[in-house]
Amino acid sequence: WFARGSASVGRAYRGMEGEDLARERQEAFDRVAQWLGANEDVVLEVRGYCLNSEIALKSRDALAKARAEKAVQYFVTKCSLAAEMFRTLPGTAGVEFQGVEFVPLTRIDVDGTFQPDALGVDGDVLADVAQACRGAAAVLEIHHGGNVQLARARLAAVKRNLQDRGVGVVRGRLVRGDLEVARFYLQASPG
Repeated sequence: WFARGSASVGRAYRGMEGEDLARERQEAFDRVAQWLGANEDVVLEVRGYCLNSEIALKSRDALAKARAEKAVQYFVTKCSLAAEMFRTLPGTAGVEFQGVEFVPLTRIDVDGTFQPDALGVDGDVLADVAQACRGAAAVLEIHHGGNVQLARARLAAVKRNLQDRGVGVVRGRLVRGDLEVARFYLQASPG
């Protein structure tokens, strides 16, 4: 929960909210940071939200996105957590929530390194991912050095291969970097 129209993790400017509410929000963020510090194998997805009635239509998605970005900035600057522990997802406007959602993902420890120009990863790696998932959904990241077309083709191929093995892939995304590798994460089903 954030003050109306604000993306500040700290107290919203110009008295837009009570000091107690801001303190509660920061304490909640600090508890999440403590948990993350004790669970270094976790990556945290952060998605921002805003209400339809909160601000003008043209600014809603930007506010939702800013909330996610400010949350990550708080964890990195105030809590000294590594930026690599976080993934921001596109903001979502029009829901009945004005805040951020945290979804913890546990990395599956496999070597998803691609051979040059290959679309897929080793079949044994995919079998290990399928075994690790056992009913949980997977999030797939394709890290690439700049060839977006090849990265998209890899994403489609690996996703299809996982689905053929009975793994539900919730989301796949491309990540620009120095490595040519597939990374796999478990996302527990809600409830």
